[in-house]
Amino acid sequence: MAMLLLQQIMIFSLEILAEAVGWPWLASNPMFATNELRVENRSELVKHLTERFQEEPTDYWVEKSKHYSFAVSPVNDIKEALEHPQATFSNITKQVHNTNDNVDVSF
Repeated sequence: MAMLLLQQIMIFSLEILAEAVGWPWLASNPMFATNELRVENRSELVKHLTERFQEEPTDYWVEKSKHYSFAVSPVNDIKEALEHPQATFSNITKQVHNTNDNVDVSF
């Protein structure tokens, strides 16, 4: 989730993002005062935002983003994608037996 919102930082002001995540101090931090500084200090910014995003479930952030000028969407991991109702409905997953390891594999 963090990476989706981080991409929006280049388009929208950090003030809006800081308000959205409930951390107004982030926008006033001199390390992130300009886009150039945000790029230069990206790892620190990612660290802070990742920490914040992990405090709430994905659904919280998706709902929260509806009140601001940026769009977000959850990104499924492989397991979630394979178990998604649309994948089942579309019959795009298959289960095969791996005879070498004697396990069933879904893809």
